[in-house]
Amino acid sequence: MEKVKIVGTRAVQFMDQKDGRQVCGVSFYYTMHDDRVEGLMAGKLFVGEKKLVDLPYVPRPGQDCWVDYDRYGKVSRFELVQEK
Repeated sequence: MEKVKIVGTRAVQFMDQKDGRQVCGVSFYYTMHDDRVEGLMAGKLFVGEKKLVDLPYVPRPGQDCWVDYDRYGKVSRFELVQEK
C-alpha cells in the first residue's frame, strides 16, 4: 500500500481506442513522498465507475489515504489515513 494525498479529482468519460466502448470514471490526482524524488512526486489514478460504486471509501481532495492495488496494478481500495 502507498500513502498519498489526494489533491484533485475529475470525472472523465472517453471512448476506448482498442474496442470503441465508452469508459466512465474518476481520475484522482495525488502527491506522495518518494525517496528517489526531491520534493514530492505527483501522479494520477483512474477508477472506473463500476469499481467506484463498490469501494467502501472514496477519498476527496485534501485527504491523506492509503491506496491498495490488485495484481494487475489497478486500484482495489482506498483507506483514509487515521490521524493519531
